Amino acid sequence: MMAYRLEKKTVQKKGQSLQTTWQRYATCGSFKLLERVRLGQERPEHWRVVLESVPLKKVG
Repeated sequence: MMAYRLEKKTVQKKGQSLQTTWQRYATCGSFKLLERVRLGQERPEHWRVVLESVPLKKVG
């Protein structure tokens, strides 16, 4: 089963420069579900859905 992550872009000031990082908020097996959540956010352009590098294991 494929796994996807919902991530939010955060910008932090380090000295004189800005550093952009992506913080994980959710992991799910459904791209469509996470995309619906992303589009429901106040600023969807600050969010992304990416493929997880390690697939989910089925429980049971």
